[in-house]
Amino acid sequence: MEENSLGPTGAAHVASALEKLLRLKRLWLADNAFGPEGAEVLSRPLGQLTHLELLSLAENALGAAGAPPVASALERLTRLKDLRLFDNGFGPEGAEVLSGPLGRLSLLEVLSLQTNALGSAGAGPVAMALGKLTRLKRLWLVGL
Repeated sequence: MEENSLGPTGAAHVASALEKLLRLKRLWLADNAFGPEGAEVLSRPLGQLTHLELLSLAENALGAAGAPPVASALERLTRLKDLRLFDNGFGPEGAEVLSGPLGRLSLLEVLSLQTNALGSAGAGPVAMALGKLTRLKRLWLVGL
């Protein structure tokens, strides 16, 4: 479900559907203009997808306000191997919030955080999380 410009209202519909797809392994929701409101609506159902191995929430304009609901969902997604969060404008504040759950994704092999305006203040917490990801094979951090 990428590139559909669903917005926050569409996120609510997606959230309802996800509540019935608990064994889902791969979920692409990039470029849907969810914004922070959509992240909030999706957080609980995403966190219930404990079999999820790939999650793409890239290009959704989540911003710093969208980082806490994403972080909350990530806390429960312990099987994730591939996480794509690029181009969301998380900024340093979002990096700080996301870094804790990121560092606990012990199976993660692919991480894409580029173009999130993390800056040097956000790079520190992210670097600490990266140091714990011993299975990481691919990492995109362009345009921090």
